[in-house]
Amino acid sequence: MDEAQLDDLKQFIAGIVSQTEVRLQGQITGLRGDVTQLQGGLAQLRDEMADGFSGVGEAIASIHDQMAERDIEVDKRLVALERYFALG
Repeated sequence: MDEAQLDDLKQFIAGIVSQTEVRLQGQITGLRGDVTQLQGGLAQLRDEMADGFSGVGEAIASIHDQMAERDIEVDKRLVALERYFALG
């Protein structure tokens, strides 16, 4: 292989490497965009889940309050019944 053919081969290899590098850089840029979009979706999902769990917590607190009120009513009724039967 003479010097001219060797130079042509070097240029060919350099061109292939350059094209491959450009193609890979484009793919990396696309992946970065996908990752950014995924991060945004995950942040939105996290916020929605936090809101949902907050709603569940509020519902449980409301049920707890209702049960506490019922316990007070039951206690009042029991006291009234005890007084009735104690006097009776």
